[in-house]
Amino acid sequence: MEEGSEYIFGTQTPEGDFRGMIGDQYATYYTGELTGLLVKAGYGDDGRVELAFRWLLSMRQDDGGWTIPILTLPPGGGVERAVALTGAPADPVEPDRSKPFSHNWTDMALRAFAAHPRWRTSPEARHAATLLKSRFFKPDAYGSYRSPNYWVRFIQWWPNLLTSLESLSQLGFKADDPDIMGALQWFRDNQEPDGSWRTSYFPGNAANPRLEPAERAWVTLRAARMFKGFFGVPIKAGFTASSLEKSLVNGIVRPRIGLQKMHS
Repeated sequence: MEEGSEYIFGTQTPEGDFRGMIGDQYATYYTGELTGLLVKAGYGDDGRVELAFRWLLSMRQDDGGWTIPILTLPPGGGVERAVALTGAPADPVEPDRSKPFSHNWTDMALRAFAAHPRWRTSPEARHAATLLKSRFFKPDAYGSYRSPNYWVRFIQWWPNLLTSLESLSQLGFKADDPDIMGALQWFRDNQEPDGSWRTSYFPGNAANPRLEPAERAWVTLRAARMFKGFFGVPIKAGFTASSLEKSLVNGIVRPRIGLQKMHS
């Protein structure tokens, strides 16, 4: 873990961001994701992590959320401009901060704050989280991952309803929040008969059938932990990925009781 963490730190710039994922351009979303992972790996008090948090705060839009700076460029240029900016050495594009935040990339930036016991209580994180939940089930402000169907596509690390709820729980939001209540209700309404959740509810965007059984088990485990974060439902030990669908969720969150009753 130490070797992997130091490799990530090796991509950090003097300004504080982690760079190289999209060439020389600012990657606010990956900086948030990687900072959160470093906090979970035990580097929360490391000065380099502190620098990353300061950088993330400095890169917010005027509304208090995040996007990817190159997405705020005026339209035009197409593939040629994208290749010129990300496929070869180029100065990083500064964001047009008057443009709106992206809920997708705010989700990933917030993962850093949600993971850190001090930064998760910051007013900046609270404000950005409020922006994030206000966009549940709505299209993104930018062309990349614009469709609202991406909210219910639980594949890899990409932003979705589950990743947002995981962060919101850690940030101290409660289940009786109207936006969160609606999101939790979606999980209740779309739970499979065996107690699991599929990896994707995006029409025409299904997961690889060969990988679906194992991936579904992990999505189900994460959903169960998310419910525990909001409701304090105990998670029993001893479950394996192969037994999750029949045992873990069936015994913990499958009962079809109303969420208002569950919260009370």
